[in-house]
Amino acid sequence: STCVVAAEGSAAGAASPCELVWGINFGREIARLNEWSWWAPVLPEVSGMVSVAGELRGIRAVEPPRRLEVLPYAVARGSREPVSSDDPFRSEREGSLSFGGDVELGLTSNLTLSATINPDFGQVEADPSVVNLTAQETFYPEKRPFFVEGSNIFSYGIGFDDGSGEGLFYTRRIGRSPQRGLDGAFTDVPGTTTILGAAKVSGRTAGGWSIGVLEALTAEETGRMATDDGEVERHTVEPLTSYTVGRVSRDFREGRSAAGLMVTGTHRRLGGDGGLSFLTDRAYAGGIDFRHRFAGDSWSLSGWLAGSHVRGDTAAILRLQESSLRYYQRPDADHLDYDPGATSLSGYGGTINLFKVDGNWRGGVGGTVRSPGLEVNDAGFQTQADVKLVYGNLRYSHFKELGPVRGFNIGLNPSASWDFGNVRAHTQVNLWTNWEFTNDWHGGFWTSRSFEATSTGALR
Repeated sequence: STCVVAAEGSAAGAASPCELVWGINFGREIARLNEWSWWAPVLPEVSGMVSVAGELRGIRAVEPPRRLEVLPYAVARGSREPVSSDDPFRSEREGSLSFGGDVELGLTSNLTLSATINPDFGQVEADPSVVNLTAQETFYPEKRPFFVEGSNIFSYGIGFDDGSGEGLFYTRRIGRSPQRGLDGAFTDVPGTTTILGAAKVSGRTAGGWSIGVLEALTAEETGRMATDDGEVERHTVEPLTSYTVGRVSRDFREGRSAAGLMVTGTHRRLGGDGGLSFLTDRAYAGGIDFRHRFAGDSWSLSGWLAGSHVRGDTAAILRLQESSLRYYQRPDADHLDYDPGATSLSGYGGTINLFKVDGNWRGGVGGTVRSPGLEVNDAGFQTQADVKLVYGNLRYSHFKELGPVRGFNIGLNPSASWDFGNVRAHTQVNLWTNWEFTNDWHGGFWTSRSFEATSTGALR
């Protein structure tokens, strides 16, 4: 069996200004019986876990000490592999040693100042190998401690589903691999961009405010290339770049409602030999989001609205126009303004969802739009633009035993999307069901029907 203790601290609703109130629950899983038991019952027909927890009161006169944590580290790397005898940059045995560190200082009991110099890339280098045959970028989760801690405060998702990773801020942009490739017989390009320094202030106040401000500066990186005649050339492969991110949100009604704001800014110092003209020199994005529970917390209304603006050389904006996100160069796309001489690109996007989230019958409707010019990939992660999507969900859940059946779910999920020229990109209906039996066996099936549509992605 497994025992779980879940607790969440809060000063909201305390009996006095000096008293802390903790939400607390105790759970036990008996795996052989497929059974969970809770001290404060967590019913399957009710959405949420923290909201049904009990309260631990009587914690008074708690004065947390001033927090200071210093975490230095050193990274040693070594490799041994056969190399060409003509390669002027590599030998069979290579090694390197680098140093860095993280510092955390508690400004108040709720706000923390964190700083890092040359963060540890050891975890990043352990990313699994991926064979990507699509036109979309692969999303990798963050593993560096400085960026993982407090990441929920900087979260602003814009994806069509929770697992896509799309959002206004993608921390792996900071310290990314250099974006310029060198075309030579032999090359020597850094695997990552050096983070000269990064700092953030983040935390959650007793009044329900969540605050996060982050600033990071990455170094200009230089690569070497051996030409066919044996000359060695040096070229800038990544410019000096500054990233600024701000996020603020506030909970209302004991967390049942919330509203927030986020802004990001990316500035690059390009210059050099012009080989980085395909990058934007300024990129901004921002948005608002909200969520609201009503009708006895049975219904949820949520959404976001965001915009972006990027500026750069004509080569940079042309690259964005012709990217797989939008394909402005399509001759049949009359709604797209393909302009090889443009020096800026702007766009917007938004989502609205209305869903019933508890009871036997659940479901709702939602919609998402992203204009062709929406572009947040300088500081965020985005795989699609130029889309209008509507979707629905209807599900019936039975939580009581019915003969040999312990419970079952059956659902219907229709969805359809178009581009901004009203060309239908997909129409699909999914029907699914799953069953749990009293002998702990499970079963189910899923079927889907897709209708005629036009794919712009096939043009790649």
